Amino acid sequence: MIGLKREEVTLHEHQKEWSENAKTIINNLKNVFGATAIDIQHIGSTAIQHIKAKPMLDIAVAVNTFDDLPVIFPILEKIGVYKSTLQPLPGNILCAVKNNRESDICLSAVHIVLIDSLQWKNYVNFRDYMNAFPQKAKEYEKLKIDLAQQYPHDRKAYSNGKKQFIERMLLEAKEFAKNYTKAAKQMRRS
Repeated sequence: MIGLKREEVTLHEHQKEWSENAKTIINNLKNVFGATAIDIQHIGSTAIQHIKAKPMLDIAVAVNTFDDLPVIFPILEKIGVYKSTLQPLPGNILCAVKNNRESDICLSAVHIVLIDSLQWKNYVNFRDYMNAFPQKAKEYEKLKIDLAQQYPHDRKAYSNGKKQFIERMLLEAKEFAKNYTKAAKQMRRS
């Protein structure tokens, strides 16, 4: 199952179909963005193995510049990807994958960010860190479950409740990514 009403917060057991659906969305986005997309990745809780998540995929599209996007948005609409009227983060263009623009059910969120931005690094580092450290992922899952029970119809409160934990994990994830990159470079030299 994929899709969630606008303010609804429901968590589901991790499903391997999520990564299969993400691959389909990524391929569709690659066809539309072409060389404008430097990288496209499945991010967010549905990309973290073995934890409950809202059944709504998050996909990040990294670009060098936002200048080409006005030409791309009409093509995205033809495949059901609509630029959101809400843009909650600076430097992050949010789009929703829906059956139609008027639908209250979002199947997936597409975040368009600059390739060298902190936001891109945070998306990838957080996902990788959570998957590398299952105990941290379980801690995150417990927080998500508690917040979902507290705020089943208030996604903003749910998200705000995760903010402090995510900020702490992002600091750890940044250090992990730096050490991992350093170790990989040393292995290549050997």
